[in-house]
Amino acid sequence: MRFVKKTQIDRKLLVNQTKALLVKKQYDDCFELLADDMKKNPHLPEPHNLMGILLEEKGDHLLAMKHFRVALDLDPTYLPAEYNLEHYGSFSPSGHCAYDKKDCLHHHSSLGVANHLFLRD
Repeated sequence: MRFVKKTQIDRKLLVNQTKALLVKKQYDDCFELLADDMKKNPHLPEPHNLMGILLEEKGDHLLAMKHFRVALDLDPTYLPAEYNLEHYGSFSPSGHCAYDKKDCLHHHSSLGVANHLFLRD
């Protein structure tokens, strides 16, 4: 049996809650959820990446890009932030954003980024 760390479960739960709130367009609730997680976990990139997605959804491109950069500064190997910077930084983004690493694996070819970047652990 493979054991999953509590932080991995917490991160998956955060991603799932964020997705659900964005689908329902409950932006204020989503903002509160992510801001609270940033306070509790200032060293983790996930809440910043998700905040960037929320801000893009709300049309605040500049602040969204800052959050993607912060996520990448916190963990230079964090693929979703790298993907989202590339995705939203293009002149005409198409496809999907990356909530987590599996989204990068499914959509990497649309950016033309070298495959080996997305196969890192």
